[in-house]
Amino acid sequence: NGRLAQIANVLACALGALLLALCVRFYNSTTAYCRGIAGQGWRTAGWLTTGSTRAYPQRVRLRSFFLTYRYALHAQRWQHVVWLRQFALVVLVLVNQLLLKEAPASQRAVRYPCAAIAALITLIALRFHMKVRPYAYKGQNALETFLMASNVLFLLFGCVYQGAVDRKLGGEEYDVMEAGVNGTLPAEGNRYVATYDKLHEPYFLALEAGMFIALVCALLSTGVYIHYDVTQERK
Repeated sequence: NGRLAQIANVLACALGALLLALCVRFYNSTTAYCRGIAGQGWRTAGWLTTGSTRAYPQRVRLRSFFLTYRYALHAQRWQHVVWLRQFALVVLVLVNQLLLKEAPASQRAVRYPCAAIAALITLIALRFHMKVRPYAYKGQNALETFLMASNVLFLLFGCVYQGAVDRKLGGEEYDVMEAGVNGTLPAEGNRYVATYDKLHEPYFLALEAGMFIALVCALLSTGVYIHYDVTQERK
């Protein structure tokens, strides 16, 4: 098991290094394309440079087309911003898992700070998105804004609901993983109630109904707005 863990760590490091190198290469290709459309000359991009040799515009454009075609001319590098947001969220999830592995009993203490950091990352991305408006069409920008705002809203709903669950369960939550490591089994009354059987109360039902209504309204409003925007664009 130890050897397999070492191999897995080495493979993970190698994969991370490869992804980092690819991101650098993609960034250089996008920068070379942006330089070309700005009238500063068309040059190919290398792994470490953005102006290697002269090249035909079509060749430079094709190398970064899959990264730039969905964005407006003023935001051709926006895909890297999206990757940065996703990378930050992935790192947050990994840190959360490492903390829970080292201290399983800290689940409640770690849960809400991680949710707050995820909401903060999304809000920062939303702020820059609303400032830059990277997509060519207004409907695309509005849809992305709505999706990120919905993520923050549902994180808030989830924290409120989980907080109510924690208060209801009180001291009954017991970490089964830690018990397994110690070689003991939790008593039936101390085991974590994952099915929330004791939560059939009006307060919890109201929270669940609120989340469901918010989800339905979000889907309906998205469909209505997309239909309206497409109709306006056709006019």
